[in-house]
Amino acid sequence: MAASKAKNPDVKAYADMLVKDHTAANDELKGLASMKGMVLPPDMPADKKAKIDKLSRSSDIDREFIKEVGMDDHRTDIALFEKASKNAKDAEVKAWFGKTLPTLKEHRAAAEKLSRGGSMAMKH
Repeated sequence: MAASKAKNPDVKAYADMLVKDHTAANDELKGLASMKGMVLPPDMPADKKAKIDKLSRSSDIDREFIKEVGMDDHRTDIALFEKASKNAKDAEVKAWFGKTLPTLKEHRAAAEKLSRGGSMAMKH
């Protein structure tokens, strides 16, 4: 949604990067879950759906997207991934969390830069 509705080209580029990276991570997770006989939820949690709905009605989607998704969501996700990368019992699951964590940290750093008025000219 932000990739199509954002006005700032750097916010659009950031949203595109999130779609690409999170799709790849989710595809890997689905494969891992299938291999382990785990069933993942078919849809996103209600709180995430509510956040997307709120963003779709925002008069300043660029700023709200960077704050809500880029900074707040990634802060929460990073904490969860750090914990899982240390405490997961299954070695492959633990490795997946550890492998994905640096990308989440890059996403958060990019959001912080954008929130300060920086551009997407970043290494990724």
